[in-house]
Amino acid sequence: MKNNLFSIQGKSPILAEDVAIFTGARIIGAVSMAAGSSVWYNAVLRADLAEIKIGEYSNIQDGCVLHNDTEHPCIVGKYVTVGHKAILHGCVVGDYALIWYEFLYFEWC
Repeated sequence: MKNNLFSIQGKSPILAEDVAIFTGARIIGAVSMAAGSSVWYNAVLRADLAEIKIGEYSNIQDGCVLHNDTEHPCIVGKYVTVGHKAILHGCVVGDYALIWYEFLYFEWC
């Protein structure tokens, strides 16, 4: 897991003991993750301008990007699922929410 964590501008991630971070994910700067939360393959959480908080038992799925703005932290409540490839930028997501990125896949015959 240590290969997934990076400090920036003197700020480092703060993680509960039982978080799960999977291969390719990047947790950068002022990110805090509560108990039972997870970040899946190739997601990026970059807290260089303000904080990112991930609530208890929330999961950030494959390929997501979470970022912020100087006056707009990114806060994810508890028991939230942020679906594959979703982008959250300087927003607040309430508890028990489902966020997803939708794309259409067509198979040509």
